[in-house]
Amino acid sequence: AVDPKAKMGIQFTCTECETRATRFFTRLSYERGVVIIKLEAKDGCTNPKGQCLHLIADNLGWFEDEPVNVETMAAKRGEAVGRASITNEDAKAQGMPVKPANTPEIVQEEDEGTIQAFPRVSE
Repeated sequence: AVDPKAKMGIQFTCTECETRATRFFTRLSYERGVVIIKLEAKDGCTNPKGQCLHLIADNLGWFEDEPVNVETMAAKRGEAVGRASITNEDAKAQGMPVKPANTPEIVQEEDEGTIQAFPRVSE
């Protein structure tokens, strides 16, 4: 079972506007739902449309017939996606948000610019 509170993150460069972005989302949405990342002018996006949307995962069939994620899409193009697990100290050094150990868990924490959808998880 996937912990509904477990977080994942992605760092990438947009191929349309060359904006470098870091976003966080739940592992549940990545493995069982949909994750879309939106880059806007405030992020440095220079796309004439004013934004770029990036499909990171679709396990619900909204955009693709078969379940896909950034790893399977890259593999189809002959590219690789690296995975890393980092410590809180490394995350702080990279400017990533880190909760202190005594901070209570928040079930629905949103990362601005990340759209998530996932199936309900029974308690």
